[in-house]
Amino acid sequence: MLRMCIIQDELMPGGKTGVIFKLIEILNKYDIIPDLYSYDTGKIANVTKSKNIQFNFKKVTDFGIKRFTYYKNYFLLRLISNKLQNYDFIFNSTHCLNKNIFPNKLVNYIHYLYPLEYSEPKFLKISLSRKLYLLPLRWLNRDHSRNKSKYGLVVANSSFTKKKIEEWYPSQKNKVQVIYPPVNIKYFWNEQNNRSNQVISVGNFEPQKDQLTQIKIAKFFPNIKFIITGFVNFKFRRDYYNKCLNYVKHLNVKNVILKPNLGKEELRLLLQKSKYFIHTRKNEHFGISIVEAIAAGCIPLVHDSGGQREIVPFEIFRFRSIADAVIKFKKILKLDINYTRKKFQQYIQKFSEERFEDNIIRLIKHFYNTSR
Repeated sequence: MLRMCIIQDELMPGGKTGVIFKLIEILNKYDIIPDLYSYDTGKIANVTKSKNIQFNFKKVTDFGIKRFTYYKNYFLLRLISNKLQNYDFIFNSTHCLNKNIFPNKLVNYIHYLYPLEYSEPKFLKISLSRKLYLLPLRWLNRDHSRNKSKYGLVVANSSFTKKKIEEWYPSQKNKVQVIYPPVNIKYFWNEQNNRSNQVISVGNFEPQKDQLTQIKIAKFFPNIKFIITGFVNFKFRRDYYNKCLNYVKHLNVKNVILKPNLGKEELRLLLQKSKYFIHTRKNEHFGISIVEAIAAGCIPLVHDSGGQREIVPFEIFRFRSIADAVIKFKKILKLDINYTRKKFQQYIQKFSEERFEDNIIRLIKHFYNTSR
């Protein structure tokens, strides 16, 4: 029996943790109960009970350090490296590549280059103090191709992420694999035609998701309702939510409704009743909510960047600016919505949980054959 472990910095609700628990569910099918190492317990007991999955939780001490998250992630594998030698398969989900830590049995699943991408000044207009804070991190994460360091197998959640990894790590060029995250398409699936003439968006209320742009776009379509949903579970999200709320009042946009903290079932029903879906984040590394919306029968309109292009391959459904979004949406409104829905729902099958499971089993078989 393969001895397996999973390593993730935190276990907060979201796509990253969803991938981990789906992985554990797959392993359990083959009577494999993995060890899960993390700084953060999250709500392990409740999640285990609701998901009906089995794993051995191994809390890693962070020595009471609440800050320096980027550095804590980088050193997580090194903190437990002496415990990893007894495993046949190590699944690293910390978004950091560590050199020469059991590369022959290590899989690095990268959702986004965290913190590499955001440590580059060209990506953020950051202060001098912030640059000084990130400088050692840039040095730690430099590519070690010249001294033949090994990182293990690197897997990206999209071709967009793959490209980013290869830009930062030239030694990994043409070596990075792509395995899309699992999306529960069956749960959201709906083909009904009788829908409300409304646009919905799903995403945490935060500047990166750019709900303010959605409100600006909505102002051009006063006869169509825009429903903006998302979690408001931290202070910075509450601040941004209030900013959006005040913006709606300031512009007197009467066709926009903000719905924070919806439950999963309520959100699913709302998606299934809506005709359209909008996603305004730039350079999203994948975009699980887009796939869920399409599965629910929504026609998408997304920013023309990042992993969204892989989910929405047709240019008419992607925009570059508010003006472009208005033009594109006017064209979308004239399309045969039923034909368009079927076209998208056929396309997204590549992002299904079943496809993810096939790819994971392929990896497990590879390591099983290697360990024999």
